[in-house]
Amino acid sequence: TVAVVQGTAAAGDIALTLGGGQPREGYTMTVGSSISIQGSTTTGEFWGTRSVLQLLHQGSTIPAGTATDSPSKSERGLMLDTGRRFFDVPFVENQIRDMSYLKLNYLHLHVSDTFGFRLESSTHPEITSAQHYSKQDIAAIIALGNQYHVTVVPEIDMPGHLDAVLTAELNAGHDYRLKD
Repeated sequence: TVAVVQGTAAAGDIALTLGGGQPREGYTMTVGSSISIQGSTTTGEFWGTRSVLQLLHQGSTIPAGTATDSPSKSERGLMLDTGRRFFDVPFVENQIRDMSYLKLNYLHLHVSDTFGFRLESSTHPEITSAQHYSKQDIAAIIALGNQYHVTVVPEIDMPGHLDAVLTAELNAGHDYRLKD
């Protein structure tokens, strides 16, 4: 457990500071008796903490010096096709944590496909696949993404790949053919 305090950094502390002229997701890390991470945004600060974790994963010490880092691409992400194969909420949440460790910032969550419609629907429950995300699941996934600076983009593939929806609608007696 890491204690969070305000004030001047002592030896061994990690200090986070907003400010500086870094790009939006950039940061400057200075290592001496303490570690200072300065980002122009909280996202930049957060990516700096990921670098500290990565360095500590390699060994128990971090070499002294200053490093400045910022991503060369604004969108760095992963797409999970849950329409074809359902991934449960804990799996998606672990992907978000792993993505943030690697400084990936976009999760495209593909929730519809020929093989399934993975979103709960209050108005048309017949289109929802047996394995699906509730509205609360999606809200929790997005909230966790925000906490880890990963933007979650739910994707509904339409007008193509709606076989699961159209089959459910036709079985329910709805006729969506174009009429003159």
